[in-house]
Amino acid sequence: MTDEVTLEGLRVDLDRQRAALGRQLADCREAAELSQAGLGRAIGETRTSVSKVENGRRGRDRSWWERVDELCRAGGGLVAACAELDWAIEVYRGRVSALRRQRAKARRDTVASASAPSRIWKPTGPRMSLDGERLAEELLRIMKRIADALPRREAIRLVGVVTAASGLSGLDWDEVERLAGAVAAPRRVDRRVIDTLGRVLSDYRRRESVLGPSEVLPPVLAMHGMVRGLRAECPAALLGLLLALDSRIASCIGDCLTDLAQVGAYFADAREVAHEARDAACGAYAACSGTYAAYLEGDGCRAADLSAAARSLAARAGDPLLVAMSESMAAAAYAVEGDAQACLRACDRAQSALPSGAGSADSPAYFVHHGTLASQRCAYLLQLNEPRLALEAATFALDRYDPQYVGGHARAQIRSSAALLANVEVDEACRLLGEAADRAVRCPSERLTGELRAVRTDMAPYAQTRAVRDLDARLAACGLVSPRSL
Repeated sequence: MTDEVTLEGLRVDLDRQRAALGRQLADCREAAELSQAGLGRAIGETRTSVSKVENGRRGRDRSWWERVDELCRAGGGLVAACAELDWAIEVYRGRVSALRRQRAKARRDTVASASAPSRIWKPTGPRMSLDGERLAEELLRIMKRIADALPRREAIRLVGVVTAASGLSGLDWDEVERLAGAVAAPRRVDRRVIDTLGRVLSDYRRRESVLGPSEVLPPVLAMHGMVRGLRAECPAALLGLLLALDSRIASCIGDCLTDLAQVGAYFADAREVAHEARDAACGAYAACSGTYAAYLEGDGCRAADLSAAARSLAARAGDPLLVAMSESMAAAAYAVEGDAQACLRACDRAQSALPSGAGSADSPAYFVHHGTLASQRCAYLLQLNEPRLALEAATFALDRYDPQYVGGHARAQIRSSAALLANVEVDEACRLLGEAADRAVRCPSERLTGELRAVRTDMAPYAQTRAVRDLDARLAACGLVSPRSL
């Protein structure tokens, strides 16, 4: 408790120093006869950004203060005050790190001395949802037996009703009837059936970014079982297309799951099927996604191997969005290994690979843009203990994210909150995490809420501050945490 009281005192001092530096900036700016908007234009920022610095709500690095010091003719006073604040922040971070190590050791000692293993929350929903795929396969077998026993027209209509109920709603009756005919007799699969399933999958993938994976996973699992059932008797001329669709569905399932063992298995399956289909684009996407799963597990060796394969396949596919995604995944592998310079170079290559205009809507990596890459860069820099650079990347990401993509925008906000927290800007971190919580409720995702809870856990040293207490009330109101767990 004494350590927490000491940390709270240091944090209050930091807030005072940051506020004093902001007031000093305002005084120097006014003495130089510059408005907030005028100073913002001179440094390529908005009036709001300058206002936040002057109000003590936003930190900046030394190079920023050097530019502003010159523009405001402060004679080095702003730079000197910035250096004092940076030193105080480093002292504070050292104390926080020491307290975290102390608490981690205490937890390890408690677990080691306990007579039974501790109860750790683990996501269970997606694992149970995998029954949907097995159910779809069994349903197909039953439907085929029924189809053999009925006249062709009645059989197709019956299978059509079941097909629509399996999650393929939104199709017109001709499409349902054609698909049902293929389900009843896989040798009747044609290009239109495969194109219809591909269109439905694309629709589900876009829904996932708005509604969350929990809404998308069950029908996609059912579709996977359906496609697997069609493979056995698919005409040879169309098998490559069906296998590519199979790979895309497996990757979509992996994107929705949270259990990393299942995630890795689906991406490995997606890559294997893509290889069988000789589809470099599907293989590149599966390798990229597998790299990210390895990154989350901290498996540097597997991440490096998969990222190398992803870069090679993306180059063969000739898809600039996949190339950008593969370079970002290479950065993830370097981050696991702790190689900051290689990580940053890969992040720069990812940004450079993006096309100047909109990328292809048919690309497996259609969602990759400057905002998503900057958000990932922020996560890597936080892992590499580069909080200032992480905050710059986070700010860049939020400026370029379309809020209609609820899940991605919420994830960018969560990472920005983590970057703000790493820079000891607690109040702003709490505000942004609260906004992310509101979005996370609209786009249910265990991965998303897991990242959010992890950032809130890192706020433990500030648990008694007004900002964190208000945040806890907001999280509890959203149903993301239990009040008794705080």
